[in-house]
Amino acid sequence: MEKNRAFWKDQNGRLAKVPSPRDMSQPEIKQIVGDLDGRLWMIITGYGEFTLQDGKWERIPVFEGEDRDITPNAQFTDALGHVWLVYCACNAIVMIDGAKTHILYAGPWARSDRAPGRYAAGRIGVDD
Repeated sequence: MEKNRAFWKDQNGRLAKVPSPRDMSQPEIKQIVGDLDGRLWMIITGYGEFTLQDGKWERIPVFEGEDRDITPNAQFTDALGHVWLVYCACNAIVMIDGAKTHILYAGPWARSDRAPGRYAAGRIGVDD
């Protein structure tokens, strides 16, 4: 990882480094969106979805078990305050509505002994 990777906040015209979540050294923040409550939602590569509000990090659990740290590929918020997460790795779209998490579509996993890993395909394919 890059040594200069950090997350910064403007405080009265000066940059202040925001500490990373616990157990993360120089996390790669893939995308940031804000919700109607002023909370920041962040995709952190290899760790999943996190929020930051009032200096406090919170991991947002979406999946369990071996899929716990799947990283979303994209996220956005809507005018109603919902947060939407797109997971290409498991063919799922997730809507977070307050304290409720809704998995709106989850496609089947495909596994093969000859080609290790997981594969997913949608109705019209999966783009890189």
